[in-house]
Amino acid sequence: MIASVLAVCIVAAVAMTASAQDGPYIQTLDNFPGYKTTFRTGDKTPTYPMAVGTTYDKDMNPIVVNGENVVSNNPDFHSIHVTPGGNVYSLTQFESPNPAGFIVTKLDQDKDDGSLTPVWHKPVDWSAEGGLWIPCAGSITSTGSHAGGEEYEPDAMCLGTAESLEDLKKCVGGMGKWEGMFQYLGMPLNYTLEDIKENFKYPYHYGHAFEVTLNGEDGDVTVAKHYAMGRHSYELWMVMPDNVTAYSTDDGSSTAFWKFVADAPNNFSSGILYGAKFYQQSADYGGDFIISWIPLAHGNQAEIKAMLAAGITFTDIFDFEMADETQCPEGYRIISPRDNAMKGAECLKLKSGMEKAATFLESRRFLAYLGGTVEMTKFEGITYDPITGKLYAAMSQVRYSMEDFKHKGSSSTAWDIGGTNNVRVPYNPCGCIYAIDLSPDMNAIRMYGEVCGVYQSEAHGRSLGVCDVAGISEPDNVIVLPGQATLIIGEDTGTVEHDSLWEYDLRTKTLKRIFSTPYGAETTSPYWYDDINDWSYLTAAIQHPYGESAREKANDPGSLGLAGWVGAWAFKTSELNEKNGSLEFEAIPPPYLDAEKHQVRAYAAAYIRTLVPYADVAGSE
Repeated sequence: MIASVLAVCIVAAVAMTASAQDGPYIQTLDNFPGYKTTFRTGDKTPTYPMAVGTTYDKDMNPIVVNGENVVSNNPDFHSIHVTPGGNVYSLTQFESPNPAGFIVTKLDQDKDDGSLTPVWHKPVDWSAEGGLWIPCAGSITSTGSHAGGEEYEPDAMCLGTAESLEDLKKCVGGMGKWEGMFQYLGMPLNYTLEDIKENFKYPYHYGHAFEVTLNGEDGDVTVAKHYAMGRHSYELWMVMPDNVTAYSTDDGSSTAFWKFVADAPNNFSSGILYGAKFYQQSADYGGDFIISWIPLAHGNQAEIKAMLAAGITFTDIFDFEMADETQCPEGYRIISPRDNAMKGAECLKLKSGMEKAATFLESRRFLAYLGGTVEMTKFEGITYDPITGKLYAAMSQVRYSMEDFKHKGSSSTAWDIGGTNNVRVPYNPCGCIYAIDLSPDMNAIRMYGEVCGVYQSEAHGRSLGVCDVAGISEPDNVIVLPGQATLIIGEDTGTVEHDSLWEYDLRTKTLKRIFSTPYGAETTSPYWYDDINDWSYLTAAIQHPYGESAREKANDPGSLGLAGWVGAWAFKTSELNEKNGSLEFEAIPPPYLDAEKHQVRAYAAAYIRTLVPYADVAGSE
């Protein structure tokens, strides 16, 4: 039976039958069609002839390179929404290339099995916000809107201090992301530094939280960037149950942990931005840290947009010098910027009256300037479990600035010069999921390892693998299934040949692989949607098959192509409520055969297990 199940190609929507596991507490789900594809990048509908993933310039014309429209194979956060009239829509953001794409999709929902089929797709115009830059993961707010953020913000210091185009290219470390936005803005391809400063003079427009709201029954949306929430490399932001506190994670190297407290519920246009300072208690299992919060400033949308309209630059905010080892001129403070090993430590002096500009436009640099912790690496997805009262967050790799004057386990000063060295833990390229304790007022107070990947020099005889395939490898997006003691963990790994979704039981601390992707792909957008016309969904998307490894295999006979996937498992909501237990999937083994590594793999079987009380997990380590 195992061999036949492993041969399932989910994109073909083949449903398998599996008997319930032995045990007195397990009930088989009667209405469960398994994972089904909603659409793939490159698809078209009769009313939308452009391929899904097409990128557009500021005038909504397709961007053309070498005579062909640029189409993204990188769907990331994909949200499902139902209107008061019962119409079902999805909102999908595409992480790369720049300029990023975003579409609304009208969906037909099958009443018998919950499957979702596109009726039409419609691109979203972001020109009022200057375009969209690298949207990564996302969440749903308490009002039902789609919350996302812009990752790997363009470094305004590089543009503000460059004296030549070569200076800028060296500082940025590669102009690909910038050049995509140059095309969006209509700049010449043979640009000069003067062209950039004239046309792309607002790098501060990018690197922000954003919100997309579905309006009415016809699929119209409103888009807004939330400038008061600060500017950094957003993986995602999520709103807590008090509807004023929002936490955001900061992807990259030498990054931070952020909290925003809004002035009014569900209104993120004004409030106070805080950055975290970590106090290490232990280096074991990814580390154990007490968290305190540094208030940077209070701000609102109008005053920050006024700064942008005035054309504020990096050198308006700070006096700047590169550090001479650990030495700075008198009156300057030394900091460790993002990707410190590539750029070196910086010496900064805040200019008079620039506290707010530094807070909301140079958030990470200003937090470092104030003594906060800017040492996280690959700080990815974050989710909240209302029963345990904890956040769970992914650190894709524990490395570089999280180490203690080391680089991948070897002695090095590159990442810690200029920093606070608050975080000093062993190298683990396989990453960790951290639990984060909250106080009753939703204040994060402690972070510690919940489950980590197992680092080894070679995994199961395969030279590519450095992470044991029996556990997680570079965790990325995470979501708690509400009330079920279950954490779903996605991966974005280059250390093994496939990426997986995992089911992690918060009570028993056990992992189960439930989904795997083709060679070189990434799992994105695991998220739970409850009661969409009596169907609930666990979504999963797949980015860039063959993109991070095994590129030479993309043309093999077993290849399913380079297009990305968006899809979901559907569950009858009324059946879940009636059986009132913990949703569980059957586990699948890792793909060992070449044919398996070309496939999207999952058992089409799920069960309801009697829910063991949370008493042993709520409030515990």
